Amino acid sequence: MALMVPDILPHLIENDGEKLFYSAASSLPDEYTVLYSYKFQLGDDVREKFREADFVIVHPSMGYLVVEVKQGEVSFQSGQWYELKHRDYLPMAKDPVDQATQVMFGILEAYKQETKWHQFY
Repeated sequence: MALMVPDILPHLIENDGEKLFYSAASSLPDEYTVLYSYKFQLGDDVREKFREADFVIVHPSMGYLVVEVKQGEVSFQSGQWYELKHRDYLPMAKDPVDQATQVMFGILEAYKQETKWHQFY
């Protein structure tokens, strides 16, 4: 079973999509660590806003994966993400792939700053 951080009861998570993903991710093998609602800040400037990843899944030899979870029905058509709201598909305010990518590189940059290590394998 994966190490879950924080280790909480899934029913305490309000977002149904995150609740389901948390439960599924907890069944990963022991060598995985799953960070839920991981918040971080780039640099030392306190004015820099915090960023958040819904989930960061870490494996000691394979690296990490950032997962952005959306609940409900979503679709991708002609380069645009849509979500079902009020019986109609409406464009999503944020592209979930862009969100996950920005967080992924943000975590990498924070890692480099913290460790002074500029290679991440």
